Amino acid sequence: MRPLLFLLLLGLAGCVNVGQGTSPSRHYLIPSLADQVPQVPEPDAGAASLTIGPVTLPGYLDRPQLVRRNGDRIEPAPFDRWGGPLGEQLGRVVAENLERLTPRFLLVGNGNYRLTLNLQRLDAEARRIRLSLHWQLENRKGEQLARGRFDADDTLTDTSAEALVKGYGKLLEKFSRELARQLVGLAL
Repeated sequence: MRPLLFLLLLGLAGCVNVGQGTSPSRHYLIPSLADQVPQVPEPDAGAASLTIGPVTLPGYLDRPQLVRRNGDRIEPAPFDRWGGPLGEQLGRVVAENLERLTPRFLLVGNGNYRLTLNLQRLDAEARRIRLSLHWQLENRKGEQLARGRFDADDTLTDTSAEALVKGYGKLLEKFSRELARQLVGLAL
């Protein structure tokens, strides 16, 4: 009986955290134009229905943690996490941005056109951030109507996770503005 009690107490002692608090996880959402312009303009009468997705991303980014680069090494942040899957966030941000940038498209779940995004890089190294992605617009039959590549970088004011996530939002806004200009020029 005593050895069993001793083992039980020893096991419980291992669960006690004396003087060492754990850092709480922080969860982040990439900001979009919806945070600045909450009202969505009415779509044009002949607006084309557009679906965004799938969004593909490299394996090193397909994780809950924010990731920084250090040369050829990646460093996942132990307590800074995405508020949801990164691919879903990218799709949401681009959709919210396009809704506010052009009334030519009605963003829906099963549209006549599909915009796919293939993320190549979403990097932070020191105070430098970079976004690189390929995009493609297809009709319902899967025929490619347009495609492009976007590359941009920016400098952060500080190295905090908050600044990093806001910086990613600004890069995605630049991409969305460029994409909107190209999509509006298409005869759909």
